[in-house]
Amino acid sequence: MYSLAQELVRDKKDKILIEEQAKVIKNENVVLRRQLASLNTRKISLEEKLADSQTKTTVLEKRVTELDTVLQDSASRMDSMKKQISAKASGQQPEQMRQEDTVELPPIVVRPRQETMALEPTIGATLVGKVLAINQDNNFVIVDMGEDNGIKVGNTFKVWRDAKPIAHLEAIQVRKTISACDIKKQMSPIKVGDQVK
Repeated sequence: MYSLAQELVRDKKDKILIEEQAKVIKNENVVLRRQLASLNTRKISLEEKLADSQTKTTVLEKRVTELDTVLQDSASRMDSMKKQISAKASGQQPEQMRQEDTVELPPIVVRPRQETMALEPTIGATLVGKVLAINQDNNFVIVDMGEDNGIKVGNTFKVWRDAKPIAHLEAIQVRKTISACDIKKQMSPIKVGDQVK
């Protein structure tokens, strides 16, 4: 009987110990489930961010492709126009001049030499002209300085307004009293009447 009592006491102690261990395991299990739920929430959030980033990347790649196409088209049009202007300056006609690519320059006005010289403003020894016309679509301007002023194809100028340079030009076609100049750099929109020197 004494051994049975001891066995019962031992079984009771074992049961209490097992119940305590079960509680610890249960608590650990609850903590692990919470951590797992938190990790799943973070995983879903990261997957959403990744999908959003991929969508933005696709949109940006599409925009870059579109801008590259526009840039290539603009460069092609500019090259075509420069060739036409060069061909006209040398008296040749381009082989395939399309109506949409042609650019009409304003009429050339020929004045007597004295009148032309009287109209040419100078500051010291520096020649100063002005912008007569602007063609933003084809990126060039017409200035009131030409061969009579010693201007040659390739000469470079700055456009000034309020004593500040606003653009850089390069002569691409020169006539007696006017020149067509390519706009190389423009910090501010050029206006008719701006000074050129």
